[in-house]
Amino acid sequence: NNPPPGTTHAENDPNDSAPQSLGVLDSTDFVVGGNSDSNADIDLYSVTLSAPAALYVQLAWNGSPNLGVAVSNEDGIFVRDVDGSSNVEECTLIGLGAGTYRVRVGSQSTSSADYLLTIGSRQ
Repeated sequence: NNPPPGTTHAENDPNDSAPQSLGVLDSTDFVVGGNSDSNADIDLYSVTLSAPAALYVQLAWNGSPNLGVAVSNEDGIFVRDVDGSSNVEECTLIGLGAGTYRVRVGSQSTSSADYLLTIGSRQ
């Protein structure tokens, strides 16, 4: 079950406190190329679901830094946090209502890492 082709975005800094809006999700994934400078760098993105759906999030990077990804709702309440020991973190949140969600990329490492963030709507 391959993901749909992506719409590519580049990270727009600063996006540490105000999220970078990627737009309304449809059948095409958003793919963002970004960089986590250190454990002090947080990258925020927002996506909108126009109807109830499952939200798929995958964070991939190369190297030894330990990155993590989290999803929060419009009220800023975290609905999922994924931060394991592997260098691909992913989750699918089933049954989310229509609305805007924030995706947070963070690091537990002091070194820099380029990453690829994929966000999509799954039915």
